[in-house]
Parts: sequence; C-alpha cells; structure tokens
Amino acid sequence: MIRFIPAAGLAWFVLASGCSLGEEVKPDRKIEPPVMEAAIAPKPEEPRIEVAQRPVFDPERPAPCDSHTACYLQAKDAHATGERAGYLLALEKCEYYRGRYQLEKFYGLCLLILADTYRHLNNYEESQGCYQRFIEAQPDEDLALQAREGIEEVRAGAKGPALYRDYLKAVSLLKQFNRVPSEDLLKQAEEILSRLCAEHPDWILDKQVKFLLKQIEGMLEATDEESREG
Repeated sequence: MIRFIPAAGLAWFVLASGCSLGEEVKPDRKIEPPVMEAAIAPKPEEPRIEVAQRPVFDPERPAPCDSHTACYLQAKDAHATGERAGYLLALEKCEYYRGRYQLEKFYGLCLLILADTYRHLNNYEESQGCYQRFIEAQPDEDLALQAREGIEEVRAGAKGPALYRDYLKAVSLLKQFNRVPSEDLLKQAEEILSRLCAEHPDWILDKQVKFLLKQIEGMLEATDEESREG
C-alpha cells in the first residue's frame, strides 16, 4: 500500500506504531483554561483565524472514555482522520487524559498527538508547548529530535499563518490519503503545495513544501503503475 511519509518535524506519523505503557500513574492537578474558539484579529487582507484553546480539566466530569488506554486509542484514530472534527475529538480525549494521568511514554504519545492537533487548529503556542513538554519528559527518546524540529516548524509557520494553514491543509489531505487512498486527494494536496511553491518561493517552509511535492509525485507515479498492472 502506498503511504505518505511526512516531512521532518511532523512527529505524528510515528504514532501508528504505538508504544508500551509506563507503569506509574501520577495525578496532574494543574487546571487548564477552557476549550473554546478564539479569534485572532486579522490584518485587513487576511481572514479571521479560529483558534482552539486548551480545555479545562474538570475532575468531576464523567470520563469521555472507559480507560486511559481507550482515550489514547480513540484520540489516535480521530487525529488520523485529517479532518477538523477528528482534530477536535483528539483534543478532547488527549486533554482529558493529560489532566487525569501522567503516564510516562504513553502520556508522551498523547503529547505528540496534541502538538500536531493544536497546530492544525491554529493554536501554535499550545502546539510548541506540547512538543516542549514531550522533550522535557523524555529527553532521551528518539522522537525528541523530531519534537524539536516540530517546534521550529510551528514557530516558522506562525510567522505566516495564512500560508501555514494552506500547507497544513495539504498535510491533512495526505493523512486522509493514508486512510483511504485516492488519487483525487493527492492531486488536491499537490495543487495547494504547487501554488505555495510558485507564489511564495522564498517562504520559510519552502523546503518542506518541495519535500511533500516530491513525495506526491512519487505516489502518483506509483498509483498510475498500479492502475496499469491492474
């Protein structure tokens, strides 16, 4: 099966491999601000940006899933849809998990889901914070390097949020392709990225754009070859 492999810094792609649970559960008593849609005031030429805020952890609230394992697995599946509704559901599940538990490596995977989810929901500060928390909690993990790259990418993308949203839309289309392979999804992503490359050749994330375009080119060629063989 042809699969999209994201550019450096997109640590979420490894989540599908899973990770063993840590053994110690520690309560997190930190209360977070409420989940809501906030608006960043746009420049005259830019549309409004809806930002998903971090939710309040309410210890009295009924759990949204049967166990911390179920929360993680449901969040992972929702996040992998590449759709806004999926990102919001992943946010709900992993933030509940984050408020209720501190579970070593397993908790770290939820942090990576949150880091990627928040950037897709335009909350770049929270995204960087989740990457940083992952690095601090597990500095020796192989994923720590990718988390650092993730911070740098989000920081760079935040300097041009309109362009970054287009870029992330293409990334979401490629996530959807991983679930349901479709040449149309590849071509939609290619169109967005090609436009970014042509109209903004000096954009700070141009290297990532070209990397994804090269991957899409290879996947389209492989898709054509499979069609001929079929």
